[in-house]
Amino acid sequence: MISDDVIYFLELKQDLVFKRINRKDYMYYIENCKSFASKIYEMYKDEDIVSILKNHGFEIVEIYDDGNKKSPYVLYSEIIFFDKDRKVNIYINDLKKKLDLISEDIKDIDLNFLINLCIAHEFYHFLEIEYDIYIQKYLKKVKGILFKSKVNACSEICAIEFSKLFTNSKVNPKYMDYISLIKSGYIDYTYLKEAENELYNICK
Repeated sequence: MISDDVIYFLELKQDLVFKRINRKDYMYYIENCKSFASKIYEMYKDEDIVSILKNHGFEIVEIYDDGNKKSPYVLYSEIIFFDKDRKVNIYINDLKKKLDLISEDIKDIDLNFLINLCIAHEFYHFLEIEYDIYIQKYLKKVKGILFKSKVNACSEICAIEFSKLFTNSKVNPKYMDYISLIKSGYIDYTYLKEAENELYNICK
């Protein structure tokens, strides 16, 4: 199985400023995100996060349409954070398809577990917005031609790590997404192995 660090390295690579990040700083961002998410988890590990969301005006909405059939990158959940429209949308049919694709490789999970992963993930984003605790504000900014930029992918890394910890998942949630993509034929496993080798060669 691919390590969490490789999964988070792939998240970093999707950031618009990735090419300007010093190679020596890849693990700096990954480790700081993991540490920050762990601290947030420790604060909320015994809390009823659904009740917290509801107390802040959010509705958990299960949506059963087919979503975007053309794109391999499926939206499984999202948080809507307007004053008069606060929702956490969970796309059930897409989660069911994901479960069908990954259940052979990843054991002991069910639809309920995937829903809880989504809620935990969006709860972390709720905390970011509500309390302005975006991790990228506190980390090194990347030098550009005119100004320095934050590494915004760090937000997603933290949300993934938090959801993994909160649900006590044995498998990284993003790894589940990659297995789904592999099973669907959009990528193959070499995509993950190449990232693993790249990060290993940088860190060795």
